[in-house]
Amino acid sequence: MYDNILEFMRAFGTPLAACVGAYVAFRFGNIQADIARRQADTARDAALTARNKLRMDMYQERLKVYNSVIAMFADFGISGSLAKELEDNYWAGIVSSRWVFGKDMQEFLEGDLWHKMVDYVAAQNSYDEHAPQELRAQLGKAKGERRKELMAMKPEVDQRFAKFMEFERDPIDRLFG
Repeated sequence: MYDNILEFMRAFGTPLAACVGAYVAFRFGNIQADIARRQADTARDAALTARNKLRMDMYQERLKVYNSVIAMFADFGISGSLAKELEDNYWAGIVSSRWVFGKDMQEFLEGDLWHKMVDYVAAQNSYDEHAPQELRAQLGKAKGERRKELMAMKPEVDQRFAKFMEFERDPIDRLFG
């Protein structure tokens, strides 16, 4: 009788061991696939976090440049003069403009807008309160015209910055889709 049971166990033992081995391999494969999915999700989340941090850093840098330009207009509008300190703050603020806005914006800030500032400073420095009245009137008129020209740049500045100052539609999206 024991021989029959032993013979029966031998006949089913090998297939039973194979089934147990297949089940263990199947479960192990599913566990590994689940781990891989979680790792992929973690990597995707990390990439999204890095992208959002880059977007925030780029936005903050653009905001810094914008604020330095607007501060120049605000101080100039209030005081009516461009002090050396104001010029220094302007240059310190726009130093990163090429990398956060592109070459066109850099050329505008360092070229067109800066030249209007220089023209005004030249008119401001040439104005002499002790000059004869006729000359003083001419110099005052020239200074006023340069002031108007510089202040007329403000709408163009706003327009040029506007497309870069929306955080939700960040230009960095062009890089990452």
